[in-house]
Amino acid sequence: MNVLITGGDGFLGRALAARLRDGRRFGSLRRLTLLGLEFDTPSEDVRARQITGSITDSAVIADALSPPPDLVFHLAAVTSGEAEARFDAGLRVNVNGTISLLEALREQRQNAVVLFPSTIAVFGPPYPARVDDDTWPVPALSYGAEKLACEVLVAEYTRRGWLQGRSVRLPSIVARPAMRTGAASAFTSELIRELASGRSFVSPVSPHATHWLMSMPRGIENLLHAATLPPEAFGPRRVLTLPAVHVSTTNLVAAIARRCGSDVLSRISYVPQAALDRTFGSFPPLVTAAAESAGFTGDGDADTLVDNALSGLETWRIRA
Repeated sequence: MNVLITGGDGFLGRALAARLRDGRRFGSLRRLTLLGLEFDTPSEDVRARQITGSITDSAVIADALSPPPDLVFHLAAVTSGEAEARFDAGLRVNVNGTISLLEALREQRQNAVVLFPSTIAVFGPPYPARVDDDTWPVPALSYGAEKLACEVLVAEYTRRGWLQGRSVRLPSIVARPAMRTGAASAFTSELIRELASGRSFVSPVSPHATHWLMSMPRGIENLLHAATLPPEAFGPRRVLTLPAVHVSTTNLVAAIARRCGSDVLSRISYVPQAALDRTFGSFPPLVTAAAESAGFTGDGDADTLVDNALSGLETWRIRA
């Protein structure tokens, strides 16, 4: 199997590549192509090839698709905060770059499986009492709007038989390492990382703010699971919203304190930012019956989430 990961130099891309290389999911992996803007070190795996460049460059895409992949994880993106601040950049990478990739795959006529990680940012405030599989997506951020547009495109290219596309809406993934991501929701990763490391943290959202979270290890397993499911598992819209832990800031901090010691409680303070609190701190309960029926799983509870998030962060540092 030939696998391509766009955004292969990013947080999720590196973790996904490491998981693919261990052979537990795709033992028949022949080639792993990683496309990214910058790689810190060359890969030692003879099956892996790193291509430096942008998804917006047609020559780079052509190189990444040679030989044609059987499976594509399209992770390359301008993330939420940066897409909001730089609309043209978000449109160019998130929408135009995706169209260029889909068109190149269409021309190859290989019917590749394309896994598109979308986002819970397709939903925006004011939220209903709960979000479920029937909730109409109404983005409140450019990032969410761009991802929603690409969900529709992936489904359309699939309907026409040009590829086998499926989209999964991810919640905020924690705990991201201390690297620039441009994700507006990165404060949840910072909160977990800083408090678990013995440092203080000033939360930009209130103690009662609520979040949808998934640990990085659970997120990687869900992406791999999505790639192996039959097309009908994704329903007529070819998209599923994945399970998440719905937790308040207070309860998340309490879970960190149970794992790392009660002094955590004295190292957290709050200076809420109204816009951030409204967009990333007011999530209602999330019901993901369709995804759970298809075998996707969340972390279950706040304690397990924190354990998995910190375990994943340590693994990322060792294997990235």
